[in-house]
Amino acid sequence: MRRRVVVILSLLLLASAAEAAPPKCLQSTRFQVVHMPRTGSPGSHIVVQPLRPGQNRPCMFRRWVGDFSVGGPEDTFYVLGLSGDVLVLDEGTGPARMLAFYNLATRRTSFTRSYDDEVPVKVEAGKVTFWAVTGPGEPATCRQFKDYAAKGLGAALAQQAVITLPDGQEELSGPVRCIARQ
Repeated sequence: MRRRVVVILSLLLLASAAEAAPPKCLQSTRFQVVHMPRTGSPGSHIVVQPLRPGQNRPCMFRRWVGDFSVGGPEDTFYVLGLSGDVLVLDEGTGPARMLAFYNLATRRTSFTRSYDDEVPVKVEAGKVTFWAVTGPGEPATCRQFKDYAAKGLGAALAQQAVITLPDGQEELSGPVRCIARQ
């Protein structure tokens, strides 16, 4: 009987380990960010590991002395990228998403903006490109306004934005388009 219990427990542990996604890591010269999806709730577990010059750490979801977490159990953060000391996060669970820039050196959010999460965010050294929500869509500014309203949705205007880092300067460019919002 005892052997059967041990075998069953071993199989359950293997099954739960198979369900959990392995951690992913991003690294800058000063930090390694280890993240993995939560099981049973939205968002990600995010641990930041400060690095000494030239140091490399294995990509393991393990917290060492001096490491810190970004967000808590109620926060719905998803890691999009890392540029220098700035961690770029998606925040939210519905179609009206927020883009957040978290400064790892100061441990503070330095920028948030509503954005179109249907278009990939491009995180590069020194800049982040995305489609920023610039205001509400109205019948006069949005051809799809009636279609969205018929489906119980709102409308918003979006335009391509580039944020330069680390200063956070924003530049909007290109055409404005209409997107559905909840």
